[in-house]
Amino acid sequence: MAKKIDDVYTGSVASRYDEVRNRLPRWKREASVIEPVLRGIPSRSSVLDVAAGTARWLPVYKELDLKVTLTDASADMLAIAAEKARSLGVEARVEQISAIDDTPFPKADTVVTTNFLNWISLADVEICLRKMRQTGAGTYLLMIAYIPQHWSAAQRLRARLRISWKNLRTRLGIREKGIYHLHEEQDVRAMFRRVGLDVVQEAVIEENAKKRVTFITAKPVGELPVVTIDEVVVAKESAVIDGKSYAIKAGTWAFYVPELQMKILRAADGTCAYDHPLAPDPEVVRAAPPDQMFRRYTAAEWAASIDKPVLERAAENCLIAERLARNGFGAALRAAVVVRSYRHGEAGKPTQSGGMILDNLLAYARRPDVTEDEFRKAGLVPDRFKSCIRQQIRGYVSDFNAVFGIQLVGAEARVAALRGRMADAIASPG
Repeated sequence: MAKKIDDVYTGSVASRYDEVRNRLPRWKREASVIEPVLRGIPSRSSVLDVAAGTARWLPVYKELDLKVTLTDASADMLAIAAEKARSLGVEARVEQISAIDDTPFPKADTVVTTNFLNWISLADVEICLRKMRQTGAGTYLLMIAYIPQHWSAAQRLRARLRISWKNLRTRLGIREKGIYHLHEEQDVRAMFRRVGLDVVQEAVIEENAKKRVTFITAKPVGELPVVTIDEVVVAKESAVIDGKSYAIKAGTWAFYVPELQMKILRAADGTCAYDHPLAPDPEVVRAAPPDQMFRRYTAAEWAASIDKPVLERAAENCLIAERLARNGFGAALRAAVVVRSYRHGEAGKPTQSGGMILDNLLAYARRPDVTEDEFRKAGLVPDRFKSCIRQQIRGYVSDFNAVFGIQLVGAEARVAALRGRMADAIASPG
């Protein structure tokens, strides 16, 4: 039976770890890529090495005079690491901490982990990264392997068969290692987005018939960018955006520009608007008694939707998208969008509008459909008729807007702050 990864590196495996691996060409290839990146860590700052093993990178840490903390689940590996630190004259804090238990990591400026993240499931990788985020680090240097997204079905199958054969030998006791987990590139990138990390640099260590091995530099996601568009003129199946025509996918409350991966809200006089042949006339709605029914909603409900400031709803939608992505069932949010002059048709009255730029969900791996319970646990209230739950794309929520659209729970201050930034962007010259 295969051992858990925390139980593998003990006894003779630990004592012979450096001797065996220093003979491997792969070990030298890794060092040739990783060491130059490590040398970019600011001198005299603090570094946390997770699953440090025998502390392979101690010479580099010494060179930079870093404040070092080494953690690992194996006491045997840490004993070797501690002795290595003493022999090199490095004052290193050594702590026996599993990367995926509830014990918190110490605070650090930079977190490093190599040769670990493929020995645990992707769910455990996410647990590990979330735990790393609690250190408050500004930089994360992480080695991980994955099946590249562009590989064909045949390449993917061959890779998985090769890894399955190795894992079978491990399960039979022929190889004394843990079970190797081969992740998919799109799943890895989605996971980074969920935990709030941006991949800012990626160095390929090796690519072979089984996988691509990379060393990633990631940083916490910063303040959401706001993209400013000067003019949008929208028609039935196209929109002219700053003088260029784009095909669109039109919806009742918004339209989507596939080429730009951008959603823009329909607007009129600075408030939300709709375009649907069966929807009531806005002026009739506003003049009707509040309880009069128009299709499935009262006049008051229709009026509340179309009287909402469009930038407020755009800010809400951005934060809805952010929350969906963080919980793993929405496209990653790339930027908020503001439109200085929005018109419905050439003769339309100019107004302002807003929207967002999102990842393309069609490039995401299929996942189980989101349940209403999961949705509510994420702090989101579905639209009244639960279209957002019923009409998912590949298991991801994409339909935000309705007369009573998706609502955020407990985000009023963040909505107001983002709405303010979007209004400032519209008002800024240039």
